[in-house]
Amino acid sequence: MAPKPGNALPTDGPITTRLLTLEAMGWLCLARLLIGFMRFERWRHWLGSTAHAPTPVSTSVLDSVSATVFASDNAAPRMAHYLARVIERANNHLPRPVKCLPQAMALHWMLHRRNFATQIVIAALPAGYRKGRDDLHAWVETSGEILIGESDLPHRPMVRFEFPAATAKNS
Repeated sequence: MAPKPGNALPTDGPITTRLLTLEAMGWLCLARLLIGFMRFERWRHWLGSTAHAPTPVSTSVLDSVSATVFASDNAAPRMAHYLARVIERANNHLPRPVKCLPQAMALHWMLHRRNFATQIVIAALPAGYRKGRDDLHAWVETSGEILIGESDLPHRPMVRFEFPAATAKNS
């Protein structure tokens, strides 16, 4: 859906918001099914390629394509944050809300479909902090900023998977 002139985001309107929420619910259910019924080795490639460092903070999320996709310069980060809220809203509508990994996977996939450069980070608490809490945690980053899954606990990244942004094709 192309943005209308003068609109900051292509997601204006209750119909579009509902459709995005339904899309997010579908991704959340798929992520939950993959985690619950398949071994990690079978679906890890769905998370992208293994990354060794976070995406640089200084670059725009969609440097090469943002001008053609979004109406304003700050629309790409706003869209990423908006989709993170859509994931949270969709999770609240599920009969059994999911934890951090399915939420991170769903957002990672939704942003990838929209050509965002994202990383999904899977981390663990250090041994001294493991006291009855969930030891593992997952979040999504873009341009070094956490979009979903922020935590006050000192989780240490174990692995990162990334989808780089698509580059604009020269015609």
